[in-house]
Amino acid sequence: MVGLTESLFAAFGLDLGEDGSEAPRRAAPSSTPSAPLCYLADAPHGDQSGYRLHADPVHLRLDRDRLLLYDTRHLDLTQGEADTLVALFNAHFAVEGLTLEAPVPGRWYLRLAEAPRVRTWPLDAVVGRSVAPFLPTGEDERRWSVCSTRARCCLPRLSPTVGARPRGGCR
Repeated sequence: MVGLTESLFAAFGLDLGEDGSEAPRRAAPSSTPSAPLCYLADAPHGDQSGYRLHADPVHLRLDRDRLLLYDTRHLDLTQGEADTLVALFNAHFAVEGLTLEAPVPGRWYLRLAEAPRVRTWPLDAVVGRSVAPFLPTGEDERRWSVCSTRARCCLPRLSPTVGARPRGGCR
């Protein structure tokens, strides 16, 4: 199964390091980070310093014994909602040196001072699937696990934007 990210990178001759299988690999799944390129397209006049990771908003749904991930197509976020959530995140995680940006409602970017020591997978490889096999791995995986758990727990409690959504998270 070839996703959008793989197709676009292949069209421009960039190597994502994918072997074409559906199962995630524990080796580096991506040799070319896509977030800096996507950020440049979404925010051409934005601050290009630092290292970027994709941090798109997602909807998590419990399904018996697994947690499934869905992308923003089902969330219908407005720019105002995105800005509110980004401000809450940045206030909470400033001490960690993390800065979240949302140049468009459905595509968010996390800015770091340097490249993280984790391996991640493109969002389109995870959509509709259990998140367990796709969690970040590498030297800093514990840090990223703690940060993502804090974000999932704190933002819904702090945000009227999330609290005002229907129980399923989608509109």
